[in-house]
Amino acid sequence: AVFLKMTGSSQLNEITCAIEEAFSYNFAAIKINVVLMKDLNDKSYVSFLNWAKTAPLTIRFIELMPTLQNNLLFKAHHINSQFLKEDLKSRGWKLKPREMNAGPAEEYAHPDYRGQMGFIAPYEKDFCGNCNRLRVTSQGALRLCLFGEGNYSLRDLLQSPDQKEELQLRLFSLLQKKEISHYLSEEKYGNNFSFSSMGG
Repeated sequence: AVFLKMTGSSQLNEITCAIEEAFSYNFAAIKINVVLMKDLNDKSYVSFLNWAKTAPLTIRFIELMPTLQNNLLFKAHHINSQFLKEDLKSRGWKLKPREMNAGPAEEYAHPDYRGQMGFIAPYEKDFCGNCNRLRVTSQGALRLCLFGEGNYSLRDLLQSPDQKEELQLRLFSLLQKKEISHYLSEEKYGNNFSFSSMGG
């Protein structure tokens, strides 16, 4: 019922079966993203902990992020993930050292658990300081930040393999425009209408 309310889909069984099948392929990492939402799934995280006890996966709680489209949803259901981190620590979980090329998630491990837990908390202090992410949309546009104002077209340099060096040079040049931070705390969400329409 919670899954249906959050996603509008009744395919939870098919999805969980697909995840179980993925385990049989011995992937190096299987990550399950869970958007943390107040009054919907913030009380049920122990169920995810129980899953991580025996399953070889990383469950990543992502704090609900604002877009130009979801203002009412965001105000109703956004919740900080700090209370979950504190609960994990009280259960003996330890924050893993951050690797050089790690993504935005803070990951926790426990010696008695096969799986791991992670958190992506964009409102956390210095969140952007570790950002090493870029996104190319389904239309071939580079976004330097999910919450940036503009896209930069790469389409003209995505036509053939011999454009690789020119593409790299353009990317290096555009990286100089990357802001040191998003401005979510100032309620500036860029031109991101919705994550699903962004693609990439």
